[in-house]
Amino acid sequence: MDESIRNLDGRTTDWTPSYGDYTKVTTNHDYEVSTSIVTATGSYMGVDVSVKFVSVAVERIDTVD
Repeated sequence: MDESIRNLDGRTTDWTPSYGDYTKVTTNHDYEVSTSIVTATGSYMGVDVSVKFVSVAVERIDTVD
């Protein structure tokens, strides 16, 4: 997963409509990654069990040059 996040685009350039014409816009992308692990425990047929739930959120934050 680390490699996938590192390979995300850091910068893109697009043409955007502007006053009847097109303007070249460059957008910088920063990413915030957060993770969470929750353990749920219980008993099933007399056996103690636990399950771990892992969540990963990747948020892209754009700024325009």
